[in-house]
Amino acid sequence: VKLWDSGTGDWHWDNSELVAGDFNGDGKSDVGVLYKYANTSDGRGHSGLWTFTSNGAGFNNPVKLWDSGTGSWAADNSKLVAGDFNGDGKSDVGALYKYADTSDGRGHSALWTFTSTGTGFNKPVKLWDSGTGDWHWDNSELVAGDFNGDGKSDVGALYKYANTSDGRGHSGLWTFTSNGAGFNNPVKLWDSGTGSWAADNSKLVAGDFNGDGKSDVGALYKYADTSDGRGHSALWTFTSTGADFNNPVKVWDSGTGDWHWDRTRTT
Repeated sequence: VKLWDSGTGDWHWDNSELVAGDFNGDGKSDVGVLYKYANTSDGRGHSGLWTFTSNGAGFNNPVKLWDSGTGSWAADNSKLVAGDFNGDGKSDVGALYKYADTSDGRGHSALWTFTSTGTGFNKPVKLWDSGTGDWHWDNSELVAGDFNGDGKSDVGALYKYANTSDGRGHSGLWTFTSNGAGFNNPVKLWDSGTGSWAADNSKLVAGDFNGDGKSDVGALYKYADTSDGRGHSALWTFTSTGADFNNPVKVWDSGTGDWHWDRTRTT
């Protein structure tokens, strides 16, 4: 059912990055959109954060609750997640932001949050910065969930490393756990190690798949097509122990069927 149409207005799909969460704390999930505008005349990135709030039967018209204004925010440099990071019962928006690499080639990224007030969003606050470390934004795929079961959403990142010398994909699963006021430094809780896991072949989601009160990570994984051209995909889960993740387990495989990973969007 179509619940909203830009109609005589102007809304560019290509300029929109979406997340979903209960931003006003009324028990119904809403849609948030980081919208990209043309850069300012002096080259600053210009973005706005909009919400389509749910009324139970549909969505209210979108409202812009934040604008980068005289600052600079490049939507193309932002990977978004939504979750209740401070545990107040309202979903917030998190953004992993890409900066230029350092002069010695280290990746530079930062994790920002737009905390919800219930009727709007506070200005974004930077809660983690890779600083003198090395974190490549392009190598990160994000999800949000309460991985340790403490009532606050955390951020998970599947991180891509260079392939091993014998050509195996090398990936790690990291979490930024929320402490209510910010995020703890990221910790790597799983590494593909002597196995093979290609991050580029993974589409992630997070949810409490086993009902134990802690969010898990699911990954739809792409394999090479079969010899007769059928798509081959599988669904894996990394179940949370609260302090860690178990090794991934394959819980579905397209097998003799036909499932093309490239035609699939996970939610």
